[in-house]
Amino acid sequence: MAIDRSNHYKHNEVLVLMGCDFQYIDSAHHYQNMDRLISYINSNFGGQYHAQYSTPSDYVKAVHSYDIAWPTRYDDMFPYADIEHQYWTGYFTSRPNNKAYIRELSHQFHSATQMYSLTAIDQTATQAEIDNVIDTKNQVLDKMGILSHHDAVTGTGKQRTADDYSYKAWQGVQANNPTYSQHIGDKIKSMTNLESTSEWLQCEMTNSTYRDCPIAAK
Repeated sequence: MAIDRSNHYKHNEVLVLMGCDFQYIDSAHHYQNMDRLISYINSNFGGQYHAQYSTPSDYVKAVHSYDIAWPTRYDDMFPYADIEHQYWTGYFTSRPNNKAYIRELSHQFHSATQMYSLTAIDQTATQAEIDNVIDTKNQVLDKMGILSHHDAVTGTGKQRTADDYSYKAWQGVQANNPTYSQHIGDKIKSMTNLESTSEWLQCEMTNSTYRDCPIAAK
């Protein structure tokens, strides 16, 4: 594989990516096998080939040392086929609702993170308040990490998988809303010096009415 791939390179540094979906469930076993493979290659073909673990920066540094003039490409690689008669396409247009959900959660996450950072550096904040914002942030970050997967935001998964991604986006909003809403309400009160018996709530309905999202009063 490495020899065949090297025929398409302008240099002798062949990049072999390791890992894929579900391949790090038992990472220790995965790396043990990789260690054996690297040791075997270097012991038996060391005069011609050298295998090693690397990083993107190490690889780019090694390639840069060849001082090669690289061509500039302007064509698009999409759609592409990874198996005969099977094509990947629609990345930028498929499942627009899911894309919108993920975008909204991302917007809320970044807005909330800025709000929570004010609590984290507030000298008067209690440890419980700090722990709460950190826990909330981590819950949303966990969902955002999953939704950033190449079968999630791209919309290339099966329908039942897309439904699960939508559910995870909803879970992220639900985890964030109570803490986020409380912080917004507190900031508004502190900035305006207005006392209110009402709570600040985010309505998750769209194109809806007051009856679906009534104002909650204490």
